[in-house]
Amino acid sequence: MHKLDLLLLSSLLLFPFFVFAQGINFSSSGSGPIEVTADDGIELHQKESKIIARKNALATRGDSKLSADIIEAEYRKLPNKGTEIWRLIASDNVVMTSEKEKAFGDTAEFNVDDGVLIIRGVPARFITLQDVVTADILEYWQKQQLVIAKQNAKIVRENRTITADEISALFKKNKEGKLEIEKMQAEGNVVIQTENERATGEKATYNPKTGIAILLGKVKLTQKDNYMTGAKAVVNMKTGISKLYATAPELGDTPNNARVKGVFLPEEVKNSTTKKTNKD
Repeated sequence: MHKLDLLLLSSLLLFPFFVFAQGINFSSSGSGPIEVTADDGIELHQKESKIIARKNALATRGDSKLSADIIEAEYRKLPNKGTEIWRLIASDNVVMTSEKEKAFGDTAEFNVDDGVLIIRGVPARFITLQDVVTADILEYWQKQQLVIAKQNAKIVRENRTITADEISALFKKNKEGKLEIEKMQAEGNVVIQTENERATGEKATYNPKTGIAILLGKVKLTQKDNYMTGAKAVVNMKTGISKLYATAPELGDTPNNARVKGVFLPEEVKNSTTKKTNKD
């Protein structure tokens, strides 16, 4: 196995719940070494200002690791004659890990200037102690501490699942200094599924601490064969209590003659329907 030690001023590319640094460079001083290894060696392309590590490529710093079939780092010259990496690209079998988190994808790209990480996969996955996030595209915006899951987005926590065309999660440091989800927003074909209830709508917000989700637009709440429809719903996932409203001021609705509709199927009807289905 070939090995190249890189001294960096900042830490290796990490995913949303990790801690990102502002820059990576090859100067002689640094806060600690990042070790890059690869089975087929590391290539230096001076004309293109990049290095390429091939076959079982691995970059590590502390307990953080980035592995892939290929890892490519693009660098540029600094005024003081040093160099710095401004872009990292990993492709095929991408895995990023720290002590408590893991991320998987087909490709990953990190732009140091913008502080934006993009992981693509079918699906790309991010796993923490509490949540599993999947989507075709996962973005992390470092400066805003924002994660965006695009295309077939899904977040699972215990027996609660949120799916949508796009889900964004805003993070905040807790008392221990670790990032945790403060608020989530979902748009497009939103579905919130708990053990006993299913809620659908066009838009939704969710607060993990309170367990309260607010759905807007063509809302439908379903419990077994019973359902209710309206324009807005407030769902408490911890207590199992939901409230449905006929209008949604957040969408510009004004009080009118709209009403909440509910369909509740009596047990005898359910049993009769079940028996008829069995006979058929």
